Amino acid sequence: MGELEVIALRGLDAGFPTGKVTWIRGPSGCGKTTLLNLVGGLDRPTAGSIEVGGKNIVRFSEADLVAYRLERVGFVFQFFNLVPVLTAWENVEFPMRFAGVSAKDREKRVTELLEAVGLKEKGDRMPDQMSGGEQQRVAVAVALANEPQIVLADEPTGELDSENATLVLDLLKAASRDRGKTVLLVSHDPHASQIADATVKMADGRIVGTDELPRGTSTAIEQA
Repeated sequence: MGELEVIALRGLDAGFPTGKVTWIRGPSGCGKTTLLNLVGGLDRPTAGSIEVGGKNIVRFSEADLVAYRLERVGFVFQFFNLVPVLTAWENVEFPMRFAGVSAKDREKRVTELLEAVGLKEKGDRMPDQMSGGEQQRVAVAVALANEPQIVLADEPTGELDSENATLVLDLLKAASRDRGKTVLLVSHDPHASQIADATVKMADGRIVGTDELPRGTSTAIEQA
């Protein structure tokens, strides 16, 4: 901004275990959201590499990044990010249309996902007809719609009461355990420690500690 340079991440070097839940924690402003945005292909780093499945997504063209976000990454945001004029069913179906999934397969997958998040009977409801917890559960189903390799959850329980927060975190754990998704979870919710397979602590744009982070990871951020 003008002559002011803001460095969000400073020589961050990390790897994340495939098919597991990694809880990324740290104070506000330490770079957690920036890290997720980089892994998700929403932002580009000014230096370094981001390797996912052996490919450096920093070198991707804009078209390749669009395909990467559509096919390989699911996003769960704090404020739900549902399309307000679409029903729960249509929100879950929406990304599949962009991915070219057939109508028959879309119907089957939407039914399965809404059932998985406990909202099979509420597929015809608009977002403003649902509670915050229900909206966030729909958002989890949307994130899983195209069977992504990675699910990025940025403060997914920030707007929820404790009961609904636990439900949403348990859904993310199930996505990892039952569907093999690599989940990166940014959260201040203490329940996150109960679903995480590994913990990464950040401060001032760096990783300052890890807990039970397995070796041999295939999703990595290097010197972003």
